[in-house]
Amino acid sequence: MMLNKVGLSVLLVSAVLLLGGCFGVVVIPQNPLMSDSKKIEELNSKYSKTSFDGSVKECIVKKDKDCMKKERDIIINELILLVDYNYQSYEGSLIAGKAKSNFGFGMASTILSLGSAVSTVTDTKTIISSIASLTSSTRTEIDKNFYYEQTAQALIVKMKALRATKKLSLIKGMAIPYIDYTMEQGLVDILEYYRAGTLANAVQSIYEDAAHQNRSAEQANMEAQDKVRKTELKAAGFLEK
Repeated sequence: MMLNKVGLSVLLVSAVLLLGGCFGVVVIPQNPLMSDSKKIEELNSKYSKTSFDGSVKECIVKKDKDCMKKERDIIINELILLVDYNYQSYEGSLIAGKAKSNFGFGMASTILSLGSAVSTVTDTKTIISSIASLTSSTRTEIDKNFYYEQTAQALIVKMKALRATKKLSLIKGMAIPYIDYTMEQGLVDILEYYRAGTLANAVQSIYEDAAHQNRSAEQANMEAQDKVRKTELKAAGFLEK
């Protein structure tokens, strides 16, 4: 299931999220969302509870389609703000050259221990709540260097491109009726949007791009060699011209 895949990826990159605030950072660029810190705190509290979609459920009970869409869009927009806040802090850490990654999971291990068992909407909501609660985390157990300073800018560019693509899916989703883009689908896209802004995903995407380019180059080379061979065979009279 799609939720399964999302759960597996979140387990990997949630360690990176732990560093989205200030782990290992001496000075980082000002986060543009910091001016609304009270709003961020309120959202952290709201989405740290798995009951955050209660308003949508009430609309569903009432069978009010306009209400469903309105409440869905409010939740998605608020989660986008939370993810953007984490990303801006994380990118600031990268620019400052101090970002590190925690692969030990540490205190997050109990929260994010769903692993491959993630297969229900409830599990997905639990992961969303974990993302919100990890925003203010201030501890880590195992720190490892994750990237070389000279690659930071390239990774940031890749993350921005991936985030822009994923955000477009959210914007398109909010433009259509609830029945065609449910809360569950929105949460999956939120998780993908969050994942797009991590080093782990950026590195994987760069590898995939390189592999694709390599395959394309090899295919073009084979086609060119085949064309040369056919030309030579025609010249030798073995093939019709």
